Amino acid sequence: KIFKCVIRTDASLQIGSGHLMRCLTLAEVLRDSGVVVEFVCRTHYGNLDGLIRQKGFIVHELPYPRHQASMITQDLDIQNEYTQCLVVSQELDAEETIIKLQGTNTDLLVVDHYGLDETWECLMRHHVGKIMVIDDLADRFHDCDILLDQNYFINGKSRYDNLVPPTCTKLLGIQYALLRSEFSEARKKLKPKTGEIHRVLVFFGGTDSDNVTGGA
Repeated sequence: KIFKCVIRTDASLQIGSGHLMRCLTLAEVLRDSGVVVEFVCRTHYGNLDGLIRQKGFIVHELPYPRHQASMITQDLDIQNEYTQCLVVSQELDAEETIIKLQGTNTDLLVVDHYGLDETWECLMRHHVGKIMVIDDLADRFHDCDILLDQNYFINGKSRYDNLVPPTCTKLLGIQYALLRSEFSEARKKLKPKTGEIHRVLVFFGGTDSDNVTGGA
């Protein structure tokens, strides 16, 4: 039996590219292990669906609502910047995702999106085998079987104690960091550090929507 994984994540000028890049890292490792991996992404302005396809993965695209009226008719509850990034309600996003998954047997659903929580996950529960959440905010409830937070926090081991089911497997800490293989290869070539600082790198991530670098 071929094991299939579907990843629900987004990239855009507003969201950035971090969610997608770490999911691509996971996808490539899974593919190397014989897993069939596909993506479900909404067509935000500045999306990276082309990059996903360039890496050899199938992308199922969700439509971006072109008019404000289409967002209002979906009864979108904009609570914060993260739900705004989703641009539709969680219920509609789940409905559209389920349609994309029809006719396929999804063993693992991975979701990496700050705008999605247990509302979306509960709707997806009966359409997939297991659900894995990638998160680092620890600010909302999840209905998942696995939760990955690769960041370091002083109280990291207990951050999700009341936010996930008791049966959830929690992968917490930097030992679970999703780093591309080129980083480990580059580490082997590092020269010994002397403590002297000659250059400072300022990294904005995948987007610079305010064009801060242009004013430098």
